[in-house]
Amino acid sequence: MENRLICRAEECVNNMGGFCTARVINMIGVLARESEDVKCSTFGERTITEALKNATNLNLGGAFAQAFNTEKVEIAPEVLCSAEKCMYNHKKKCIAEDVFVNENALTSVGSPYCETFKENK
Repeated sequence: MENRLICRAEECVNNMGGFCTARVINMIGVLARESEDVKCSTFGERTITEALKNATNLNLGGAFAQAFNTEKVEIAPEVLCSAEKCMYNHKKKCIAEDVFVNENALTSVGSPYCETFKENK
């Protein structure tokens, strides 16, 4: 399943106009009970070092296609997730149709968080 990912982490090396250029993103938060507890571990600051470190996880084809297509979302990273209590977590993969990563209130470890998280009740 492809997720449509909207990212507000403007200082992330993988962010291109609100889209994530990573091929795979990892959301971590095994014991998460709310969205701020589920962090994007793929986040990297916009530096040369982080760009080189993330080069092997770059969805280059999707990023290139997105640059020329405003009608359709071409960049759709696979979203892996360890938040066991999230209703969208199915076998460690996110099955939410839309995934929203927010940076407005950075978490204590400095990573943006998953706004889409909904606790399984």
